[in-house]
Amino acid sequence: MSRSIIVAALLLAQPTPAAACHHFTIWRYPWPQRCSPPARLVRHALPPEAPTPPIVLPNLTPIEWSGDADEGMRREVLLRALLGGK
Repeated sequence: MSRSIIVAALLLAQPTPAAACHHFTIWRYPWPQRCSPPARLVRHALPPEAPTPPIVLPNLTPIEWSGDADEGMRREVLLRALLGGK
């Protein structure tokens, strides 16, 4: 009886292939699981940050719309009015 207990204890003490290789008990994919050591993450040094260039803002002065339209715009407006456009 003691021999069977020792044999049972030895069988239970050995790691199972799933635990040793980190396999899943149910694998439903068409490719086999890999039994390799986990990949080591390598940290690369980041390059020093370059200074941020200043943001150039556009000219926000108000536009004066009271002036006369130029000749090209005047011709286009008259042509559209003649052709019946809006």
